[in-house]
Amino acid sequence: MCTIPAKDAWIAELNNKKLGIAGKIAAGKSTFLRNAKTYLETKSIRPIVEEEKVDGVLLQAYIGNPKEFASDFQTERAGACHHRQAIVNVKREAFGNEQVALVERPLYENLVFALANQRCGNLTTSYIEDFYKPMLELKNNLPCDLIIYLHVTDERSVHNQAVRDRAGEDAYRSEYLAVLGDEYFDFVLEHVEKRKMLVIDWSNFGRVEDVLRLAAEVLAGRQKLPTITRVDCSSDDELKHSAGITKIRGPTGEETVVCSQPSTRKKKYHDKIITALSQFHDVEIFM
Repeated sequence: MCTIPAKDAWIAELNNKKLGIAGKIAAGKSTFLRNAKTYLETKSIRPIVEEEKVDGVLLQAYIGNPKEFASDFQTERAGACHHRQAIVNVKREAFGNEQVALVERPLYENLVFALANQRCGNLTTSYIEDFYKPMLELKNNLPCDLIIYLHVTDERSVHNQAVRDRAGEDAYRSEYLAVLGDEYFDFVLEHVEKRKMLVIDWSNFGRVEDVLRLAAEVLAGRQKLPTITRVDCSSDDELKHSAGITKIRGPTGEETVVCSQPSTRKKKYHDKIITALSQFHDVEIFM
């Protein structure tokens, strides 16, 4: 006799899991978290949800004078993230294992902003290497089982910022936002390569239920994450002509070739590659 699984049986795959919700400024992370909390509660699950809370006064001071306040802002952000993780740990112990924890902007996502500030000349290398990175590695870091990256285009991010009208956000410098986009691109590639990131195209939003279900399928091993392969062309004359090429392979083997720079830092191709990852296409980068 065939047993038909319960309609919402997939939710069990989220039990005792920690999901990081990542994304650029105004990607929709907080809205996603609130909707996920509401949805899970309708399924009789008590989710542990920790949103990022930004000190508005310090944010405005930093935006107004990044060279003066970048180190204060970054240190506060890392400390706040550790605090969110500590709360998650306490709640998991108190509520038991049959929970799902969702944390906005997981710990190492903070490094994206620090590296962007370093490239803009607002932070020193010694601050990053001697203080900031060690601070991110404190013992209460609980790694995420999976990071859900909500990808939006820069245009969508700007639109979302205008809609939510958060004090001071419109003063972000265009140079900083461009560099931040580069660092986020590298952040995505790094975590996709580690098979720890589920990329979602969130420019047009979608149903939170579908994203959670997909995360459950990935955690259960029923959905395979896409792969990124880097091919070093520097020592192979036959491959040198391919340097700066990205191949995107679809699930059925079809190929799309995208010209890119060897460092992959060419903004016009970021969205194409990340969108391909959200569609579970494998990506091969010739460098």
